[in-house]
Amino acid sequence: MNKFIKSCIIAGAVCVLAGGGITAAAVAMGGTVMDVIPLRLKQWGLELGQIAEEDFWNNNDFSFDEMGEQTLDLSGQGSQIYSAAGIKSLKADISAGGVRIVEDSQGDEITIFCNKDESFYEIEENEGELLLQTHSKKVNVRNPKLLFTIHVPKDYKFTTVDIKVEPQRVVYKNEDSSVYFSADGLIADECNLDIKAGSAKIGKGNIDTLFINSEAGAVNYSGNVANQVSLNSEASAVKLQLDGKKEDFSYDVSASLGAVKLENQSIFVFDKTITQNPDAPKSMILDCEVSAVQITFKNPEL
Repeated sequence: MNKFIKSCIIAGAVCVLAGGGITAAAVAMGGTVMDVIPLRLKQWGLELGQIAEEDFWNNNDFSFDEMGEQTLDLSGQGSQIYSAAGIKSLKADISAGGVRIVEDSQGDEITIFCNKDESFYEIEENEGELLLQTHSKKVNVRNPKLLFTIHVPKDYKFTTVDIKVEPQRVVYKNEDSSVYFSADGLIADECNLDIKAGSAKIGKGNIDTLFINSEAGAVNYSGNVANQVSLNSEASAVKLQLDGKKEDFSYDVSASLGAVKLENQSIFVFDKTITQNPDAPKSMILDCEVSAVQITFKNPEL
C-alpha cells in the first residue's frame, strides 16, 4: 500500500481504483477524476482503514525531486521575449513546457525569457495584469524542452498570482508532455494554483491567502502563509512546509477518501469532517477526495 501511495497516487490513482478502466494518461489529457471512480472506491477505503496509520506513513516522504526541471541553471533559458515595470497581477496558463519564476533581477522590471520561438506562446499585458499562455506544436517538439523563465526583482510583491497547469489534449510523437510551474521565491497577497494534471512547486513563498485546486497532480509549497490555506484535492499528493507552528492554524478537514499527516499526527478522513483548533489566528481548509497531504512546520518552537 505504501508503494501504491508513493508511486501511483499522482499519476495512476484513478487507473488503479477503476481497475484499469482508464489510464493516467487520459487524466493528464483532461479527464475528470471523480466522474470515473466506481463503487470500488468504497471497498478500497475499507481496506485502507484496516492498515495501521504508522505503517501507512512510515518511510513515505513524498518526493518532488522529479516533478520537472527545478534547476536554476539559466544557461538554457533562451532569449528575452518580454520586459515591463508595474506588473501587479500575474496569470499563467501552462499547457506545454515549464514556467519558472526566479527572484534575482534588479530594479522594478519583470523580464521573461523563452527557449523557443513566438509560436509557442502568447503574452498580453493590460493595466498591470500580465497573462502568459504556453502552447506546443508539431515541429520542434524534441529537446530542448519548452521553458519560460520569469525574472522578478528581489522582494517583488504581486497582488494576485493565478497559475493553471493543464496539459493540452494533443501530444505529439517524441514530445515531453510533462508540464509544471516552479518558483524560487514568490510574494503575493493571493495565490491560486489550479493543477489539472502536472505539478507546481513554490519555495520561499510569502503568501497571504493560498488557494490550491489539484485534480491529478503534485503540489509542493514551502514558506509563509499569513492568513489562510484552502486546498481542494481530488487525486493528488500535496506537501506543505509552513513557517510557524501547528497551533497557528485552525483545521477543517473533510474527504471521501484521503489521508492527512499534520506534523506527527496522522488523520485518516473517510466520509467525515474533522475540525481542530478553531480559535487559531490562521485557518486551513482541506477537502481531499483521493489524496495524500503532508503538513509540516519549519519553526515549531516559535
